Amino acid sequence: MRIRFNDEAKLLLNIIFNLTQYPSRKQKSNLSIILGKNVRSINIWFQNARINFRKTHKFKSKSENSFNISKLDFLALICEILKNKCD
Repeated sequence: MRIRFNDEAKLLLNIIFNLTQYPSRKQKSNLSIILGKNVRSINIWFQNARINFRKTHKFKSKSENSFNISKLDFLALICEILKNKCD
């Protein structure tokens, strides 16, 4: 069965992916709790994201692939997503 992620979930997953393409088990477990999905779905999303990243960024330089977000901005985003989830 295919699991779909809403726009907020995709945004969060993409931010995490740009910080690390290989999140730890603990990070994936936390994401599964935040997003209300099982860890396997999170694992599959990251596997697919890595494949898509390799396909689309094959010929780009590292500087073009970099993504910067401060830890404070990241925490603010997480808080906003959690706040919206509780409303």
